[in-house]
Amino acid sequence: MDLKEKENYSIEDLTNITGMNKRNIRYYIQKGIIDNPFGQGKGAYYTNNHIKQLNETIKWKKVGLPLERIQSIVRGLVSGDKKHVPDLPSNIIAENELWNRLIIENGIELNISTTRSPFNLEECIEIQKRIIKLIDDFKEEKNKMRS
Repeated sequence: MDLKEKENYSIEDLTNITGMNKRNIRYYIQKGIIDNPFGQGKGAYYTNNHIKQLNETIKWKKVGLPLERIQSIVRGLVSGDKKHVPDLPSNIIAENELWNRLIIENGIELNISTTRSPFNLEECIEIQKRIIKLIDDFKEEKNKMRS
């Protein structure tokens, strides 16, 4: 599910997108780490911002930070105050990071992180086209060598 396709999510959507169970999501809301949903009861819904907050929580829990520290980081990111956000070790990524999956050909695909890649979607598609051309050229050379 592409985050740009949808703006309102159910708690079930959040569990599918982030891999976090409902109980933990509700716990993080209760602790003030994640914003409250909009609406109440069965009409409650979440937004892309909630998904970002959950992904940040998952990422920093993976590093081993205590919840109080994670709360200050997530709250800082919400308010735009990034001075309290530590540098994340380069070998740590959120397990439920979103990726663009670009098919090159049968059996070959290109996966690009939507959060860590320096490329926008149009640039990713251009990269995909260039890789397809490179593979086609390689196949052509290979066929010429066989002849």
